[in-house]
Amino acid sequence: MNLLEQRVIHKVFGTGSIINQTASCVEVSFVSNDAVKKFTYPMCFEKFLKLEDESLQNEMEEEVRLHLHHENEKIRKENEEFELLRSQRWAIQNSSKKAVKKTGDQAAKPKKKKKQIPDFQKALKQNDVPSEVTEIHDLAGVIDEFESFYERYDEWHQETEQIHRSFLDDYPAEVIQNLSLQDYIIGKDGYGSEKSFCRRIRYDLNGLSNMGNVRFNVFEIFYDPDGNIALSKTYRKLFGDDFDAAFEAVKKEIVSLLKAAENEDYDAIESVRLNNTFKNKLITVYEPDKYIPVVTESLLNEYCRCAGVAVNPDDPMIVRNIALRNQKNSISSTAGWPNDKFMAFCDWLRRNNRIYVKDE
Repeated sequence: MNLLEQRVIHKVFGTGSIINQTASCVEVSFVSNDAVKKFTYPMCFEKFLKLEDESLQNEMEEEVRLHLHHENEKIRKENEEFELLRSQRWAIQNSSKKAVKKTGDQAAKPKKKKKQIPDFQKALKQNDVPSEVTEIHDLAGVIDEFESFYERYDEWHQETEQIHRSFLDDYPAEVIQNLSLQDYIIGKDGYGSEKSFCRRIRYDLNGLSNMGNVRFNVFEIFYDPDGNIALSKTYRKLFGDDFDAAFEAVKKEIVSLLKAAENEDYDAIESVRLNNTFKNKLITVYEPDKYIPVVTESLLNEYCRCAGVAVNPDDPMIVRNIALRNQKNSISSTAGWPNDKFMAFCDWLRRNNRIYVKDE
């Protein structure tokens, strides 16, 4: 549908005109602030944009509906193929485990100590933090100091990346809508699979971005301490005890979030109805090259402060995250770093009570 020069309404930016259109996006020039914004086409017309021409808006609603249907069919077929491959792989793994399972007359062997999952932030000692703040005007010297420190954790980061890749192999974005509850849910020991989506997000991927001491209700649907399925306050208010409907809604929100994160559609990210800590963890897991891997608001504010980023604490977390990423890219010494290394640098500055202040 050709929409060039058509007038649209955005719930935040007000009235604007479409000045450019491609197969995957539209650019809108808004009257209120002379800003030009890009939106993902055609899905921006599902929630954020509305055409002033009523007949065109009706046509657009049908186009969005057909697009969603096509995307869902594509995801369904890909999920079927993935589930087949995964079931085959698990069958091979289970048969291998049974083949080597010890018999009753074998001597009992001591249990192996569970391997510690790497966590860069925990490796930094809190009691090393100096009490006085030091302003830094030249990053060159401290970056050399940080690089020397960071070398000790190269192996940890390699292990983290292996765990990260393994998770994405098992849970690519396209299979999430078809996850069963048992594939997804988390609970106390004995409840929920150790390989479940949420358990691995919460524990296995702490080295990528630490969620802190969050409760399991951040995942919206979970096992309570008594082993009963429960909903967060938000989803209990929406669905009552209809756990099936709530779970389908949670998965739909996750899928919407990952699409928005991939397209860097910040309005859509903000509108997703998921716990903020969970939302930010998902973003950093699935799009680590686009966002700084920090998921808690308090740490994000601290990292911005130490990296010399002036932000409004009332702004959405995604806006502050992008400001921090842009700061990384604007500094010649850090522009080539991966986002997780810059996060580690910000954490190192914080724990050493150093603040970067750019000279005017």
